[in-house]
Amino acid sequence: MERALRLSGLDLAVVAVYLMGIVGLGLLAWRKRRAKTGWNVPSMMATFYLFVVCSLILAVISYLKPHVHTAESEALVWKNPLAAIKDAPWTGLFDYRVIAGVLIAAMIVLYVIFA
Repeated sequence: MERALRLSGLDLAVVAVYLMGIVGLGLLAWRKRRAKTGWNVPSMMATFYLFVVCSLILAVISYLKPHVHTAESEALVWKNPLAAIKDAPWTGLFDYRVIAGVLIAAMIVLYVIFA
């Protein structure tokens, strides 16, 4: 356990990806052997359960090894979620409000086209 705590953040991310892949493949193998295992869960529910397990894996690994910001990475993140609203917005097409407006307009247009 002491060795696992000394891994770098990148190493833990790789371990998390492999672990989630193994869990996913195990779930797939379990579903394929439905007759022997008695697995009777719909695919969408199994996908949700897989999401919950993978989220727990990521949360535990993030708790064990929190990210340490450098000066460069500190400038790229907000101090808290409300800082996105309070800070001076970007200008032009890179303003997140412009991008959100374009996304909402695109969703409305696609809804009208395909409804």
